[in-house]
Amino acid sequence: MRVLLSKEDRQKLFCYLKKKHKCQSFKELAVNLNTTFNTLQKWVYKKDRYLPEKVIPNNFINKLKIGRASCM
Repeated sequence: MRVLLSKEDRQKLFCYLKKKHKCQSFKELAVNLNTTFNTLQKWVYKKDRYLPEKVIPNNFINKLKIGRASCM
């Protein structure tokens, strides 16, 4: 499932992921998340992009305001 996050929650999430994976840059984080750097940039900077739920850690998901995408 994909989720839509607010700007603030998106910032919190990616700061948390950088700390968790001990990354200094988004390029390093993209490698750790097994995604391309361009995709990661879209997730971080585009406010209307839905993120895959697998990117969000289970212990962090309760702290976020989430708008879920409807299945088509």
